[in-house]
Amino acid sequence: GAGQGLHGAQLVRKLRREVPAALLANYQLWPAAHLINFAFVPPQYRALYVNVVSFAFMMFLSKIANAAPATAPAPPPTKVP
Repeated sequence: GAGQGLHGAQLVRKLRREVPAALLANYQLWPAAHLINFAFVPPQYRALYVNVVSFAFMMFLSKIANAAPATAPAPPPTKVP
């Protein structure tokens, strides 16, 4: 975002491209992770479990944030007679 030198329309495009995927992943991951945490993880390991899941989720978010934007495919090469 702004920390990457993006401003104005560039920042808006980046947010529109990345936020929906991040929110969807968030809404899919955390309810399931917490269900598993409170149902199956012993109390003394719950914080460790959440930290491990959180670390993996942060790697996923970093991958989204640092992915190159999709570009239009190159036109097919033309044949020279």
